[in-house]
Amino acid sequence: VGNKPLVEVGKMTWTCSGVLQIGIPKTITNIATLAFNDCRSLASIIVAANNSRYTAIQGVLYDKSEKTLLSCPHVMKELSVPNGVERIADFAFFNCSIESVQMPEGVRSIGESAFYNCYSMRECRLPSTVQEIGVMAFGQCYELRGEYTLPSALKSLGKGAFFRTSIRDFVIDDTNESFRTVDGILFDKQGTTLVLCPPQKQLQSYPEGIIRIGESAFASVKSVPRYIPDSVLEIGRGAFNDVWSPDCITVGANVTNIGTYAFESTHIKYIDVSSKNQTFFVRNRILYDRRIPWPWYGVGRLDQIHLVAHSAPYGIEKAVL
Repeated sequence: VGNKPLVEVGKMTWTCSGVLQIGIPKTITNIATLAFNDCRSLASIIVAANNSRYTAIQGVLYDKSEKTLLSCPHVMKELSVPNGVERIADFAFFNCSIESVQMPEGVRSIGESAFYNCYSMRECRLPSTVQEIGVMAFGQCYELRGEYTLPSALKSLGKGAFFRTSIRDFVIDDTNESFRTVDGILFDKQGTTLVLCPPQKQLQSYPEGIIRIGESAFASVKSVPRYIPDSVLEIGRGAFNDVWSPDCITVGANVTNIGTYAFESTHIKYIDVSSKNQTFFVRNRILYDRRIPWPWYGVGRLDQIHLVAHSAPYGIEKAVL
């Protein structure tokens, strides 16, 4: 640029829909996340051989060590990730038209939104070595369907990791130390926290013995049972986000904690509470916590406001529906 070498590529630097190939010169030392996100015709990335920070393999961008896959071109349809790669970076395949990805054993981490909105991706088998799947990693990968096997080494699963997929059942090996599956639903190893229900699961009743419904546990599940059982003590943040039915959910007798946004962006029209619950009650479709004097949630019809409040300084003091 002028008399100075180009050293950095910023976020969404290129927005040219007609760009087919991008070349990275030797001077570039920093490429921002999503730098090529708006290059909807991009088929290949090439990197100067003497660049000290980056390299490209078969048109895909990696760090120089070839251990982190950084960015996949938008129009690539199939990819076999080479041996030696350990990490899929945040947003690496974000909004790509990829259809099939094969990963080798040795990959340990799938980053935040790594495959988000890969709307055509029908195949992505995760190697057993993956320990971490980031927030929204496979969100809106609509073509991921049926039964999906999770890695036996998995230790951490980010919220919304499989949001709006078409997965019906999860499977995980019994040797996994952090999770287990029961009837296709993912639980913690003890079986007391419901971690994630597959979006296409046809659930007739809540599993027995659950104490906690985890963060985003039912996010994008089309239909959930109406009555939350009395065994449940806690409902996590965003637990029922984007749930379509039933019209009403009844909070069980022993729930003492409901996370923020637990019923956000749902099609649930109102919330009920067991008459035996000593912590929460409902008045005029607004959920109250007996321990604080202002509304906790107000859930009205689809054209009305969804309200959330934690405390008076940051939330609301009065709600009218």
